Amino acid sequence: MIKINKNLKSLNISSNNLFKFDGNAKILCEALLENQAIEKINLDHNSLGELEENTKYISEVIKGNKNIKKIALGYNYIGKNNNNIEILVDALIHNSNIEKISLEYNELNKNHISSLTLLISENISIVDLNLKGSRFGKDPDNFRLFLEALEKNTKIKNLNLSDNYLGLEPKNIVNLRETLKNNNTLEKLIFSGNELTKSNEGIRSISILMRQNKNLKFLILNDNSIIKNKRLRKILRDKRIFFNEELLK
Repeated sequence: MIKINKNLKSLNISSNNLFKFDGNAKILCEALLENQAIEKINLDHNSLGELEENTKYISEVIKGNKNIKKIALGYNYIGKNNNNIEILVDALIHNSNIEKISLEYNELNKNHISSLTLLISENISIVDLNLKGSRFGKDPDNFRLFLEALEKNTKIKNLNLSDNYLGLEPKNIVNLRETLKNNNTLEKLIFSGNELTKSNEGIRSISILMRQNKNLKFLILNDNSIIKNKRLRKILRDKRIFFNEELLK
């Protein structure tokens, strides 16, 4: 069906654990390469990272299908094998059409920052990047490398860094502030669940950032223990800060 349906623009086969079984990845990816009409693919929750060969097949699709603009690969254990993210990033660098990619909750951590740094340095098309749940905050030095690449990126407009433990180390938020203060590209930053209230410096840095950066249109801070704290809400009083992402939908 996927091979022959040339009217198929969007494909959602999430939550099927397809890649747990030998042969499924090869069959699916051959079909995705054959059908060049598909623009949006959702492969969330499919155990993609369980086998390295699965990542290789998907990477071939990313390299070979030039019409794909959006791809969701969340909750696939990609970070279980360092080679997985390297293979995937290499494919994304060679695709200049993908605009939106989700890699949320893939067990990514400090060991994968160099690959992701390469991605945002070399890819010229991604405008929406979701790295939610990637646990970068536990290593400020490596996160700084990611921020240095982000500072030079002129394409990414929407960035999701939620649930990355970034507030546990105040240095992370200070470095984020310094990186984004002159950024004229980023419009939406989702920064929920990052333990901002663990230090006064985190809240202070976010407040300063919003005064410095006038291009940022939306800063999402829900799940940061701020909603019921009147003092913190006062410090972060800015019409561009939202404490409930649902308000934007």
